[in-house]
Amino acid sequence: MMDTLELDLSNSHRIAPRKSDAGAYNNAYFLLALLSCFLFPFASIFFIILYIRSEKHSSVGLAILVGLCSGAIAYGVNTTLMADIDRYTNSLPIFRETSFWDLLSIKGVYSSVGSHGYNLFAWIVSRFNDDHLLRSAVTATFYSVLAFIVDDYAALQGWSFRRTCAALLISVAIPPFFNVLSYAKSTPAFSLLLLALYLDFGKRTGPVVLILLYAFAASTHSSVLPVIALRVVLLFVKNEIAIYGISLALLPLSNMLSAALPASFRTIPVLSLFMSALDKFSVYSEFSDWGWAAASQHSVLLMGYRYYFEAIAVFCILLVFRRYDVSKSGLLVFSGIWSALCIAVSVFFAADVFFRYAMPCSTLFVLASLSHKDDAVNLFIDIALAIIAVIGFVVQWAYLASVADMSCFILHGLFGV
Repeated sequence: MMDTLELDLSNSHRIAPRKSDAGAYNNAYFLLALLSCFLFPFASIFFIILYIRSEKHSSVGLAILVGLCSGAIAYGVNTTLMADIDRYTNSLPIFRETSFWDLLSIKGVYSSVGSHGYNLFAWIVSRFNDDHLLRSAVTATFYSVLAFIVDDYAALQGWSFRRTCAALLISVAIPPFFNVLSYAKSTPAFSLLLLALYLDFGKRTGPVVLILLYAFAASTHSSVLPVIALRVVLLFVKNEIAIYGISLALLPLSNMLSAALPASFRTIPVLSLFMSALDKFSVYSEFSDWGWAAASQHSVLLMGYRYYFEAIAVFCILLVFRRYDVSKSGLLVFSGIWSALCIAVSVFFAADVFFRYAMPCSTLFVLASLSHKDDAVNLFIDIALAIIAVIGFVVQWAYLASVADMSCFILHGLFGV
C-alpha cells in the first residue's frame, strides 16, 4: 500500500536495539518516576533520567513517564488570558452530556468538519469529570510521542546515554510548552501524524496501522493534510529539488485552487476536508482583536519565537538537503521537506498557524542534527544545538510567565498542589 523508506542505520558504534521488556515496568526507577509524577512533578524528571540510564528501559515505558510528567506539569497552568485551551475546556460539558453513539453528530468548537477524531478525544477526557484534565491530556499526547520517537531512534542508532538525553532535552526545549497545551485539536493531530511518519519511515509498520493513524490525525485537525499530501507525493517523486519545490508551493497553489473551484466541489468528502483546512488558515491569517489571536499577533516575544523557528527550519534544510539518500534515510529527508513547508506557512500565514507545523517538525530536526556524520561540522552542530536549547528554555519560561499564573505553576510543579 505505502512504500516504506528505510532508515539509515549505518553506524560504526551501533548497538543492538533495546526491546520492550515487561520487567522494565517493575524497575525501581520507573516506579519512583511514576509516583513522583503525581506527587512532585518537577522531581520526577530526575527519576526519568535514571530510568533512561537503566539498560533494560523501554521506549514505551519512557513515553508513559514523560507523558505523565508533562501532563502533571500542564495541570498546574492557569492562563491569565482567554487562550484556545480555555475555549475547548469550556466545551467539555457538551461532550459529557453526549453519548458515544452521538459523537458523529456533535459539532466541535469551531466546525464539525474534520473534528470527529477530536470529538472522541474530548469525549474520553470528559468522562473524568475534571475539565482541567484536557490540558494535561493534550500535553501528555505530544511529549509521550516525542519521547518514544527520540528514544527508539536513539536505540536504533546506538546512541549513548548522554546523546539520548541531549536529544530529549533539546526536543523538549524547542517547542513552546504553552502552545503545546493550548492547541487542543492540532497538538494531538500533529502528534499522531509525527508518530505515523516515524512508524512509516523507520519501523516498517503495516499499511493498515499507518492508514488508521493518518486518518485519525486528519479527523482530529484538518491542518495536518498538507503534510500527509507531501508524504503521498514522496511515494512518486524521488527528485529532491522537485519535492522541495512542491513543499514551498503547496499551500499558495492550494489557496488559488480553493478560490477557483466551484462550491459543488465542497460536497466531495476528501476535497471538503482539505478545503476546510484552507478556510481555517484564512481565518488565522486575518487580523483579529479577540483574546489569544490579538495576543499572538501583537506579542514581540511570539514574533521572536517565530524567527527562532524559521532559523531552525532553514538550519534543518541545510543539514539534510542532498546529503541523505531518499531511499535509505526517508525520515531525515522528510524533516527537511517538512521544514520547507514550515517556511511556506510562515510566509503566507499568521504565527499561530506556523507554530502548529513547526513544533512537531522540531523533533525531526533534532534527529537530523544529531545523525549528521560529517566530523568536520559536528562540533559546529553541537554548539548550535546547545545555543538553540538554551534560547528555547529561556524564551519558554518568559513566554509562559506572560500568559500564565507562575506562582500556581511553580507550586504545582514542586508539590503537586
